Amino acid sequence: DHGKQGGYIDPSMTDLQAFELAISANRPSLLGWSRSLLQRGIFVPSIRAAYGLFGRDNVFLTSLELLSSEAEQKELARLANFVGMPETTFDGATFVQRNRSQNRLRLLADLPRTRRTNAGEQMVRRFYARWASELAKLLEERDS
Repeated sequence: DHGKQGGYIDPSMTDLQAFELAISANRPSLLGWSRSLLQRGIFVPSIRAAYGLFGRDNVFLTSLELLSSEAEQKELARLANFVGMPETTFDGATFVQRNRSQNRLRLLADLPRTRRTNAGEQMVRRFYARWASELAKLLEERDS
C-alpha cells in the first residue's frame, strides 16, 4: 500500500506480486523503495549495532505496539525511569498507530488498499521468520 500510494508500484498488483517484485534480483529500479521497505522491517542488526556502540544498559528498546497497548503506562514509566525522570513524566501521552497509507491525506486516495492473500501473508512471514524469533529474544532479554 505504501508503494501504491507513492506511485512506485502498479496499483493493480496483488500483495504476492508486489512482494515477489520486491525480492526479485531482476526488480526494476524503484528509487530503492521495494528493497528498503522490506529491509526496514528487519530490526535485529540495528539493535545489535546500538548495543555494540552504546552498551545494552544505554539503549532503550520498545515498540509502537507496546506504547499504544494496554501496557502503555507501564512502558512509559519504564521510559521515564530509563531517562532518569519521574514515572509520571509521560502521563496522558498517547501514541497512535497510523501511517500515510491509512490516513485521509494519502497521495492517491482513490486507490483501494491491497487485498491480502494467504500466499502473500505466508511469503512475508517466511521472509521475516528468522528475524522475528531473534527480535523476540532481544525483547525478552531487555526486561531481564
